[in-house]
Amino acid sequence: MLERLRQLMNENVPAEKIRTIDTKVTAAARKRYGSLRQAMVTAGFQISPRRRTAECVVAAIRTRYSEKENSEKEKIGLRGFGDERLATAAARFFGSWAEAVEAAGLTDRITVKKPPRRWTRREVIEGIVQWHNTWDSLEAIENETTGLVGAARYHFGTWCKAVDAAGFRCKNRRWTHDNIIEDIKQRLEAGASLSSYDHSNINLASAAHRFFGSWPAALQAAGVTSKTRKPRKAR
Repeated sequence: MLERLRQLMNENVPAEKIRTIDTKVTAAARKRYGSLRQAMVTAGFQISPRRRTAECVVAAIRTRYSEKENSEKEKIGLRGFGDERLATAAARFFGSWAEAVEAAGLTDRITVKKPPRRWTRREVIEGIVQWHNTWDSLEAIENETTGLVGAARYHFGTWCKAVDAAGFRCKNRRWTHDNIIEDIKQRLEAGASLSSYDHSNINLASAAHRFFGSWPAALQAAGVTSKTRKPRKAR
């Protein structure tokens, strides 16, 4: 492989053209030395420091795709084709690997996996409320392929606690003074509404009335003052 690189060097072949002239030696160089560039240095090439540009990233994506189309098909779907440096450069110039692939005109040929959604506590509560308002039930949601359930467990510990924080009664839920106060604090931390008129607070507010006599009394027991309460939206 090194002999072939030296032969190309003696023929005055530009370094950037070796990838297209001899794909076999390119693949062997990457396997043996980690990159064609490092193999060329080992073979005696004098290579000036390289600075990536958006155009270089697009060219690299197209070249790598053509190389792997027939040899390493399993790596076509990987971010940066398995090359973290290329993936990082793509993100730096285009914002994401998906946008870089689009810039290279290969969207219809390269399947890019979208990163999983990152839910916040507030989004979890809003998602539960939306699901309930759409289906009038929360029983089937755990059977759906959604990240909401996993995010709910991550932020609240259990799915049931997330449902409670959203203002709905989890199956076989037993209200107590303590879990009413805990739910109010969780809603406050998540930035959710603390209005008793809010649809997502129906069950919680009802329990608060039973145990504390009123919704304001329950808020006070949870340490929520008028300064910390979220203003009620105009109806």
